[in-house]
Amino acid sequence: MATALGSNPAQMVRDAEQNLGTAAAPVGSSQLTVASTVYSFVPKKAGRIVFLIAATNAGTFTLKAGAYPPALESGQGDYTTAALTAGNFYAITVDPSRHMQADGSIQFSTSAVMTVWPLMASA
Repeated sequence: MATALGSNPAQMVRDAEQNLGTAAAPVGSSQLTVASTVYSFVPKKAGRIVFLIAATNAGTFTLKAGAYPPALESGQGDYTTAALTAGNFYAITVDPSRHMQADGSIQFSTSAVMTVWPLMASA
């Protein structure tokens, strides 16, 4: 279930979506407009990975379970959000120990058209 982003974003829980409301979105080369297909993002290193999502349409966002190894927690399976509300932005932090694929990528999919920014957050 999405909750409003607290005053300290460093305390975001991994594999949990945070509703950012209707704030302005960043513009950059990492922007992807996706729908109903599995996509991959290869981070420079496993650490704090955040997906910023603009829910153009209502739907869900799924982080695919990783491969063991390197994803030691891959047995927990995919992570799928609750329904994301159209017109809102969401931040989803990623647990690489659950979602990292053997090639180092993080795979994700959406159930509707959404704009996704995969980001590396500083430690």
